[in-house]
Amino acid sequence: MMKGNKTWQRNLLNSAVAASMLFGASMAGAATNGSIGATSEGTVDLTILVPDLVLVTGLDDVQFIHDQTNGASALETFCVWSTPGIGYDVTIDSLSPTADTEFQAFSGTEFIPYAVDFDDSSTGVNALSVTEGATLNRLGNPFVSATDASPGCSGGDNASIRISTEATGAGNPVAGIYEDTLTLIVAPMDFLTP
Repeated sequence: MMKGNKTWQRNLLNSAVAASMLFGASMAGAATNGSIGATSEGTVDLTILVPDLVLVTGLDDVQFIHDQTNGASALETFCVWSTPGIGYDVTIDSLSPTADTEFQAFSGTEFIPYAVDFDDSSTGVNALSVTEGATLNRLGNPFVSATDASPGCSGGDNASIRISTEATGAGNPVAGIYEDTLTLIVAPMDFLTP
């Protein structure tokens, strides 16, 4: 099954509900019937909704070894697709929330802090620091997504997150396997929205 498929289906369902409400409101009594005669003319108003849809896919689990002297990082690239004309905002939630720019991975009761940066390119060069649970939207300027005819990125990944730990020096973490789960929530944002 395509990763991110459930979110895509949920957004499609929400758009369908909105569309049914739109059609019900705008189409009520809109059609007119003709009258009897040599010719007869009627009208039908037509409304087609193209919903705001987004899809995040191509995500992989991230593993790397912490370097106590220099810190360490890993770059995970993935795909964000949307309906043409729509950008997106992104929110990244952690299984271990801190409501801060410092995320935490746990091994039992021990933890190691790490940082997350997001970029709407696969290079990670212009990455922005992520605060856990806060919407990242570049002050109203939507991130750019792929708009292929079929959902997905035929040209390759177009977004990335960098996960990094800092040098720990004397405060070395206890040896172990430290884990956390990040949830990426991508939401459509119209480029025309002020």
